[in-house]
Amino acid sequence: MHSHGEIVGLEAWVQSKKDKKRLGENGEAPYSQCFIEIIDEPFAIVVKQPREDSSDWKTTLWIDGQVVGVWAWPREYLTLAPDAMVIRRGGELCKADLCFTPLETTDDKNEVTLDKERAKQLGSIVITLEKGILADEKEKKLSYTVKTGEARVIPEIPTAQYSFIPSHKGGITYRFVFNYRPRALLVKMGLIEAPEPPSPPAPVPARNKRKHVEIVDSSGEDEEEDRKPKITVKKEKEQKRIEYLEEQLRLLSDRLRRQSGNTSDNGPIDLTQDDD
Repeated sequence: MHSHGEIVGLEAWVQSKKDKKRLGENGEAPYSQCFIEIIDEPFAIVVKQPREDSSDWKTTLWIDGQVVGVWAWPREYLTLAPDAMVIRRGGELCKADLCFTPLETTDDKNEVTLDKERAKQLGSIVITLEKGILADEKEKKLSYTVKTGEARVIPEIPTAQYSFIPSHKGGITYRFVFNYRPRALLVKMGLIEAPEPPSPPAPVPARNKRKHVEIVDSSGEDEEEDRKPKITVKKEKEQKRIEYLEEQLRLLSDRLRRQSGNTSDNGPIDLTQDDD
């Protein structure tokens, strides 16, 4: 986001601590308040001022309505990028990354420690900038009282202590507000488009299964069928021949009977008559 109005040149954004990628901002330009999508990894808040018109700033970071840290931002440093909280725990200095985590809930009203005013500020990251003059006093050990979750021990860090003189009585000079929400809620609010549904998986080609095919050899039946009319024709021919032969035999028998009948009427035949 960029500052606008009377204060120009300031810029603020939220980015991944790992790859420095900025989180997408959803708002109507010009704006100093927007919605961002939460990520499942540590993040950093970055504020930048222009080189040609740099100033001394008192910078305060609020998360969910609680002060996370207050920094003196001298004009010689163009960028301020808080990415962790430094606390003292058990006499040791510890540092913990900034991460989005689900809010713990309970059904027991006696365990609820969140008031209504604080509840309204949940899901917000606010950066306030107050313009003024920083006066370097002396070095002292760094100490914070903001509590956090898991933290790693770090060595004691000497740091400079500044006194801050506001440049005007108005207090806060500029404010950036990031409202962080899960993606599903941003889609429901119409701030971002719903992701395209995943493409259906490509169909898995069916394995070539050997199908049992029963091959019936019908050639014999076909040949038998082919032979049937031939056999029938042959039998008809034989039958006709038999009938013909029977007819011839009957005719011959009749002839022989007739001949035998004539011989009996004329008497014996004299075969010697041919020699005369």
